[in-house]
Amino acid sequence: ISRGYYCNFYTTGAQHATEADVERIRQRMQEIISLDMPFRRNEAPTEETVRIFRDRGYNDKVKLLETGESVYSDYYTLGDPVDYSYGALVPSAGYLRVWGLEKYQDGLLLRIPDVHNPQQLAPLVPQPRTFETFAEYVRWNVIMGLSNVGDVNLAIRNGQASELIQVSEALQEKKISRIADEIASRKGIKLVLIAGPSSSGKTTTSKRISVQLGVLGYHPVAVSMDNYFVERDQTPIDKDGKTDFEHLNAIDLDLFNSQMDDLIHGREVQMPTF
Repeated sequence: ISRGYYCNFYTTGAQHATEADVERIRQRMQEIISLDMPFRRNEAPTEETVRIFRDRGYNDKVKLLETGESVYSDYYTLGDPVDYSYGALVPSAGYLRVWGLEKYQDGLLLRIPDVHNPQQLAPLVPQPRTFETFAEYVRWNVIMGLSNVGDVNLAIRNGQASELIQVSEALQEKKISRIADEIASRKGIKLVLIAGPSSSGKTTTSKRISVQLGVLGYHPVAVSMDNYFVERDQTPIDKDGKTDFEHLNAIDLDLFNSQMDDLIHGREVQMPTF
């Protein structure tokens, strides 16, 4: 989130992280970096790795490893702390020279180097809506009793996959119903736009919102951007020489804009079919 890694924790009494907490953590991190403490990779039978994590109360990692199929598992140490990583780590903490830590929402944001200029921090980009979506996702997980992948694996093993899907569908339908209510409450709306990359569910979402709007007495018409694609020989080419259907100019913008303008002003149009 915001070009960094977000995390939160709750102190005794379920209080959110404070500026003082962040400063103490920042100082301790700098001490570890100044000491150039080494990261050590360890390989052990999964049963041994599970025991190490269980002894430390890392139940999320225990569930993940116990529901996997690996005979051996890796874990890393940095002094006394033990943890799991999906990728290789730098040899020692002294390599970590460009970073930042600051208060963010109800938790912390670990800022990392810019991808294009590793000698400086990536600029912080406020993303309140993204954070709101993330927070909602966490709330949904709590409702479903899932806090990590291990929980999902256990639920599937226990034959609860269908139940999880049904609850997820119900939560999503409830959210779509609220969106339809909000659209209906805003008088005079003539156009609702749904954004997202390919295969993100835009068409499905538009159909489900249309159904909910139908319940409220509206008769929406779904307009698919797919029908506004230009001819294949006019589609932009990406840097790898492949047809780039994600490019803005893959759409006939002039036709789309003119037809949306006509519809907004109450004029009839003949929709294209790709």
